Amino acid sequence: MSCPKALFLAGAAGLSLFLTASACRAIEWRSSFYKCVVNLPDTSPQFNPWAPLSSTRGEDESGLVGITGAHRVDFSAYVFLGVIRLDQQPKFQLNDKTVPELEKRYFGPGMGFLHSLEPLRRKDGIPGYRLTGTHKYNGTTYNIVVDLLQANNMIYELAGLTQYEQKPLKDPDIRYFMESFRVTR
Repeated sequence: MSCPKALFLAGAAGLSLFLTASACRAIEWRSSFYKCVVNLPDTSPQFNPWAPLSSTRGEDESGLVGITGAHRVDFSAYVFLGVIRLDQQPKFQLNDKTVPELEKRYFGPGMGFLHSLEPLRRKDGIPGYRLTGTHKYNGTTYNIVVDLLQANNMIYELAGLTQYEQKPLKDPDIRYFMESFRVTR
């Protein structure tokens, strides 16, 4: 193999490793109270900085508590984890009849449009639903993906919003956040 060709291949391998590593750096967020773990994006400040979101102090009208999240410092993307504790609403379960009530927070009047709703079976076996569409937040329109999952007597809501990707899961930081979510016992 010629020297220039070897240098090119080594440089290309190094660049792909650099790009892969920058898309997957994260801060692990863990809660024993909510029995879950998720990785928040923490990418390179020079290329793609993220900032954490603080949790909401109380529940909204549906019982949702926003427990963690992050956004790009230019506000072009967000990730969010919220929880509804079912011990406070024992008759409420995640199913085809309750999804329309839960989707109102993202796709209600003046907030955006639901494009698809499909059943979801994650690799860890937790069943749920995936919603995709457009969402208006702070006057800006985002493409959004929301996973609704039920485990540990809670409904977990994972959301990823982006201005630039038509399909939010093509954004490596959003995809990594969504895939990193785990329930604990």
